[in-house]
Amino acid sequence: MLMKSVTPNGDINTRGCYDFHGRLFMSMTAHPKIDPDSGEAFAFCYDPVPPFLTYFRFDSNGVKQPDPVFSMTQPSFLHDFAITKKYAIFTDIQIGMNPLDMVRSQVYCLLDNCRIKE
Repeated sequence: MLMKSVTPNGDINTRGCYDFHGRLFMSMTAHPKIDPDSGEAFAFCYDPVPPFLTYFRFDSNGVKQPDPVFSMTQPSFLHDFAITKKYAIFTDIQIGMNPLDMVRSQVYCLLDNCRIKE
């Protein structure tokens, strides 16, 4: 994760990469969510190969907690998510990722017609 700081005059400076003390091994969403009551932060990463979705939780001190285990049957393009007191909500849209198509056509995301219900 690329950390930024804002100076008193409003300039944004890149402070460098932060990997949560070696516990974050991949990139993550640019839209983490903060629980205003607990101070915990939540984020995710998606990938074209299993595990397709990894969900992260950081305690109020910024310490990454163990990843919960859950699965998706296929990769999906996930841009954002929402959290409630009990749930993390991910929208599985019609844009998917097929690793073989990505290698053959060099296209990262494709419309998945199998996900469209008529």
